[in-house]
Amino acid sequence: MGVREYTSFPDALKAPEKVRRIYVLVHSARTVLPDFRLFPNLEDLTIHGPMAHVTKFPQIFACTKLRSLTFTGSSVARIPPGFAKLQRLEEIALVGNRKLAALPDDIVELPRLRRLAIDSNALAKLPARIGRLGRLVELVAYNNRLRELPPSLSKLAKLRWLELQCNRLAKPPAALMKLRLRHLMTDFPSIDR
Repeated sequence: MGVREYTSFPDALKAPEKVRRIYVLVHSARTVLPDFRLFPNLEDLTIHGPMAHVTKFPQIFACTKLRSLTFTGSSVARIPPGFAKLQRLEEIALVGNRKLAALPDDIVELPRLRRLAIDSNALAKLPARIGRLGRLVELVAYNNRLRELPPSLSKLAKLRWLELQCNRLAKPPAALMKLRLRHLMTDFPSIDR
């Protein structure tokens, strides 16, 4: 049996339990985001486009089977807590949300998270307990407003890819240099061991 692709929200509502992937391309201010809670088996959600008019984070925390989330280009300034409910999440991309100044603390409660892309936001800091993301392999956090890195970052033993350029970081924490990174992009004025 082949995979059926729905091209409209009303069609998808005819069998919401069969929907595993949703890709919403926001074209204009008239685009209305669907209520994602209606799709109990949703695994992959992408919301993309010029979404300056989107000011509220979508209600996704009931989608407990979600494995991948991409949310780009909004005017969302705050993401409510709720990530701890999404225990299957492996990838998160919260990119280009220029008013987003902080991540919810419970984003570190994701035991399967392997990739976290949070570039091109307005983040002033990373969650203090980011070191709890024990399976994290890739962290992309360039083009934010980061001034320092939390000490727990050094606990990310599986981290291999780290991008921090275009922030306000003066110097990496010494413990960061102990990580076994394969890819490091920074623009630190100095790096001491």
